[in-house]
Amino acid sequence: MNSGALRRLLLAAYPATFRARYGGELALAVAEGPRGWRATADLARGALAAWLTPALGSASELRRSRLQSSVVVVFLAWCATACAAGGFSKAVDDQPVPGLRSWGWSAYATATVLFEISAAVVILFGLVYWLQLIVPALRARDRAVLRPALAPLPIVGAWLGVTALVAWYGRHNGFRSAHHLGAVGLAIFVAYLLVTGAAAIGCGIAAVRALDAAALPTRRLEPAVVIGAVAALAFTAQALAASVALVRVLEVGGIGLRGAAQAIPPVLVMLGSAAVALYYGQRGLRELAAAPAAA
Repeated sequence: MNSGALRRLLLAAYPATFRARYGGELALAVAEGPRGWRATADLARGALAAWLTPALGSASELRRSRLQSSVVVVFLAWCATACAAGGFSKAVDDQPVPGLRSWGWSAYATATVLFEISAAVVILFGLVYWLQLIVPALRARDRAVLRPALAPLPIVGAWLGVTALVAWYGRHNGFRSAHHLGAVGLAIFVAYLLVTGAAAIGCGIAAVRALDAAALPTRRLEPAVVIGAVAALAFTAQALAASVALVRVLEVGGIGLRGAAQAIPPVLVMLGSAAVALYYGQRGLRELAAAPAAA
């Protein structure tokens, strides 16, 4: 990708409300301004700041943008947590780990249950919000909303196809877990993890773009903010429980060096995602408490 295409992509990455108000000026500044990696990095930082810390617009626009950013960040943190939880489970539960039983197993089981509950809640309410986006967009034939809202369907379909191929390979090559892979099998496993992460990120970004294009009113975002804040607590409990389980597994050395290398990064991702989700979840709640309900 050349620098011009990357800058155009970064311009499109700004929130819709920001582009509607300042997109022309920003595009002109980019076209006539300095080039190079520093200018591109500044553009990327600006897009990230426009999403994470909205600071432009009327009071009502600011409130809606801040509530939306809270929902968006918590949702993306959940996507990262979901991928990390799958990787951690693969690392510690593919083969018997004697030391994981007793209190170590209790911590791991707790993390699993919390993940399943939070996943069910996020998926359920995500479906409700998806319908709120897709139904009016279908009636209005609004492609700006339809394209990103429908994008997860082919993404998930492609991921399921890759999953079926990897499962077929595993059955025909007889490996029991990630710890028993040869060089080729390990490369396939790592590639599959990357594909899974890319699919999750793609679905998350598509959902964010659809929500942004639909510009849901504040009253429809408020329940999502509360749900996100509660889900962030579940993410945190899950990450802490997984950390306890990891400490126990490493203590007994039941998964070996390769297993440890596979188990530690997912836990770090879960802890980081939980911290981000907690911060933006409580920021959304503060925004709800500070602004009038009719704003």
